Amino acid sequence: MLSDWRNREGLSQAQAADVMNVSQQTYSTWERGVSYPRAAAELVVVLALGGFLAGAADEAIKHWRESQAA
Repeated sequence: MLSDWRNREGLSQAQAADVMNVSQQTYSTWERGVSYPRAAAELVVVLALGGFLAGAADEAIKHWRESQAA
């Protein structure tokens, strides 16, 4: 859940909204389950953000760079 992620990261709703590049009001409706991302781009941001915060994106980029150098 978004609120779990936000609390774990120690972010306010406004800060989480900034990370996702949406308004605080939009983020709040997502977190409360009132609405969900409508545009595919918004959904991609949300999914990518979860992976990024878990370190998956950093690891993937590092691995890709290492494979390109070989």
